[in-house]
Amino acid sequence: MKSMLLCLFITFLTYSATAQNKINVDANQGGDIEKAFSRDVKMLFPEFKGALVYLKGSRTQALMNLNILSGKLMFVDKNNDTLALANEQDVVLVAFDDRKFIPTFKGFVEMIANAEDTILGLKTSLHHVGNKKYGAYGMQANTSAIDNINTVETSYVKHGDINTLAKAGFDKKKLFYIVIGKRCQIANQGAFLKVFAKKKNQIKEYLQQNSVDFSKEEDLVRLFNFCITNKNP
Repeated sequence: MKSMLLCLFITFLTYSATAQNKINVDANQGGDIEKAFSRDVKMLFPEFKGALVYLKGSRTQALMNLNILSGKLMFVDKNNDTLALANEQDVVLVAFDDRKFIPTFKGFVEMIANAEDTILGLKTSLHHVGNKKYGAYGMQANTSAIDNINTVETSYVKHGDINTLAKAGFDKKKLFYIVIGKRCQIANQGAFLKVFAKKKNQIKEYLQQNSVDFSKEEDLVRLFNFCITNKNP
């Protein structure tokens, strides 16, 4: 029974429309929860694919993927081992065919649209949304719901008590940013008005005339393209 309780496994649960893409992971406390995730869950792409990596002063090619749990760029070496890229600080851009990613203070962000030094970006990540503890024989130790805990982005969860189990809840999220240099701002109305201050009145008029869902890529791209055209009113 004890060995069975210490097994790691992933269960996909059905949630309401307001809590989509939730994943529950059962793991032995004290362990690295990342190991409990299958590759198709924690990687951005289902398979490693050819990528062109632009470094400071050079470029290289490799089979790569992006770990959305840890935020690390992963590659396959000549021995067919999967490793994290050691010199991420030297990366300028990573291109998976027509999908391009840039390093920022929020990690690697996909470029959706850009104009000069201003970029509309997307980051897909797994967010830790809390734990439920389990005592002996897998009995739940508390009744608080994972969904009621504030979202905290994390690479893994550590626990001090190795004699119990914890069920960690993760939420797969897409966050949109306006990126300048390596600085990111959540792509909401305030950020657009601040970044494109010279078009503040035109943006307000646009928002009055057009329904913009700031969680939808197509709406953000249309607004961004409006902002970058005729910058000077």
